[in-house]
Amino acid sequence: MVLNSETGHELDQLACAARAGDRPAFGLLVTRLSRPLHRFLLLRSATSHDAEELAQETFLRAWEQLQRYQPGRPVVPWIYTIARHLAASRGRSQARRPASQLSAEPESGELDPAEQRACAEQAESLWQLASRVLSADQRTALWMRYVDGLTALEIGSVLGRGAPGVRVLLFRARRTLARHLPPSEGRVGALPPLTPSAWTGAA
Repeated sequence: MVLNSETGHELDQLACAARAGDRPAFGLLVTRLSRPLHRFLLLRSATSHDAEELAQETFLRAWEQLQRYQPGRPVVPWIYTIARHLAASRGRSQARRPASQLSAEPESGELDPAEQRACAEQAESLWQLASRVLSADQRTALWMRYVDGLTALEIGSVLGRGAPGVRVLLFRARRTLARHLPPSEGRVGALPPLTPSAWTGAA
């Protein structure tokens, strides 16, 4: 599942229903967010198993703290903030994960096999580079912006920064990636399109 404004609105509605006491709505929220949250936590976890454990703990905390969620505000940044704090408390913020494990499986049926392979190779290349040259916050910000489609303000609420600071973080991350790309792939200020398919292999 790739997040966008439409799915984000649906998730917000589920969160509001869950806050009002609708347990099945929370279960559906967990189902819809499990994969994106796991991907997000991979950026700050040493292993996929760690990310899975953190995701489960995040949903448990979200359920326990559901009355703190403010209806009308996006639920994804709220849950990601819980996840980030849990990951930080485990001391996993500086962990690095092999880029070959960071490229997620493509959504079936949306790309032909050749396109899937090309997207997977590009995603692996970008994440190998990102793992070496970007900070955890830079990688996380890029992921939330270009894969999850969050705004600078929403990203800032997760990372504890203002929107201007997030924009600077994203600019520096893109510039750093571009600077380290081989000449055949890019140059300073020019990157492959940072679309969900470039990062996850999914349309």
